[in-house]
Amino acid sequence: MIYRKEGVQFPFQHQKIGRALGPSQNVGNAMAQWILTGNGEIMPIQTLRCMTDAEKNNLSMKDRMKEFDDYIQKRFGNTIHTGDDPNFESNRNNDIIYDELYESYDENENKSYNLAEMDEFPDHEIMMDAEVMLPKDGGLYQSARVIGRSKNASGNYIGNYHPNPVLNTQVYDVMFPDGAVMQYSANLIAENIMSQVDEDGHIYQMVKNIVNHRKGNNAIGKCDGWIITNNGTRRRKLTTKGWSLEVEWNDGTTSWVALRDMKESHPIETAEYCEFNQLADKPAMSWQVPFTLKKKKQIISKVKSKSKKKNQKYGISIPRSVKEALELHKTNGNTLWRDAIAKEMKNVRIAFDVLGKDSNIEPGRTFLECYLIFDVKMDFTRKARFVANGAKTPDLKSSTGIISRETVRIAFTHAALNGYNILAGDILNAYLNAPIPEKYWTVCGPEFGSELEGCKALIVRALYGTKSDGRDFCNHLRSCIHFLLGRSRFMDEASR
Repeated sequence: MIYRKEGVQFPFQHQKIGRALGPSQNVGNAMAQWILTGNGEIMPIQTLRCMTDAEKNNLSMKDRMKEFDDYIQKRFGNTIHTGDDPNFESNRNNDIIYDELYESYDENENKSYNLAEMDEFPDHEIMMDAEVMLPKDGGLYQSARVIGRSKNASGNYIGNYHPNPVLNTQVYDVMFPDGAVMQYSANLIAENIMSQVDEDGHIYQMVKNIVNHRKGNNAIGKCDGWIITNNGTRRRKLTTKGWSLEVEWNDGTTSWVALRDMKESHPIETAEYCEFNQLADKPAMSWQVPFTLKKKKQIISKVKSKSKKKNQKYGISIPRSVKEALELHKTNGNTLWRDAIAKEMKNVRIAFDVLGKDSNIEPGRTFLECYLIFDVKMDFTRKARFVANGAKTPDLKSSTGIISRETVRIAFTHAALNGYNILAGDILNAYLNAPIPEKYWTVCGPEFGSELEGCKALIVRALYGTKSDGRDFCNHLRSCIHFLLGRSRFMDEASR
């Protein structure tokens, strides 16, 4: 059976192993069954499918099935059939795959993590959960997901990790949408990922067709589609608010894309779809569709036929919040994002003076929203950065000084003439070394750990995202250099 939530396709990257126990009467949907999940809970789930023969015979999947049996037996006792039971294989027929996202998410679950004390995840699992187009059986390329390291008949991992990609001999299990699991080398996976992304690591998808459209409650009506300017002129509202299009991509997947993004990346296709479906007179389209069709021949050579997937880099899904990052841990079975959060919060902790939840903030301090942003580096390392929302703070009159290009060239020329070596260095969390003159405060989120979540905190260092962070660090660096130069002169005079 193929999983399908209402209005959502089965995302195979979220599949989990479970065991069907029979129909769930008077609970859940009429088609739901009682499912024994991997964490020992029994839930009524309708969205499930049987395991394929290819999955049952895969070594990696066999290990997951054994771990499932061992955990269930440990939790519920010897009443669970094991491999020594002659009826074990018949019980295997009830093994199914369900979507973990169907389960309810415990909002307090992240409080059990002490994010500030987590270690980094081993490098040999760095490609876990990556999505990539791979040739299946030597034929057409299909979308697939890396689900784990491959093992041989003895249960040992195939290949060894090496930081030099040329010497990396690892082999990974890759699952395709039909459930088939195949083995690919780490180098082949990395090569295909790099060939399918741009210089920033984002995957571009080719549009095959626009298949549907929908209108949200916040879309403006015809009576609200005009504005009156100060001089009394009546003009159209240039907005696409509330409209989105369902797009079919060349890899066979479909997704909903906001109209504002489609008109930028695919203006011709969007305009033609709106005209064919008699949407050109709608306020969101009337100001753009006629102009695009009129200028079609002039702009068709400049139209980009690809759209960036902003929620992925190098085939790896990027979370937008701590909650989503913790959900990915449950889905992927690793702690890469959680470790990235722990590493960043350990470094940024110095920028805050944490108070109690009920502490009073001194007058004159301004609340500043802070949050985590996530990224993936070229070596698939997960990166988290804690920043402030400086866009909501007043503009500053002063700015940060920037070294001119001519100054850098003069320095390079001077080094070349005198035979000096040019060295470059990086200061870890550089801005956090500088004190901040502005008075800001914030509220600690789940990334601070369960014991500090909800507490008020004073911002005492130049946090990334504030409008004065570069200026504050520049002033701090200047004062340090002046201090060192003054001390050097004093030591020279004292030695004389």
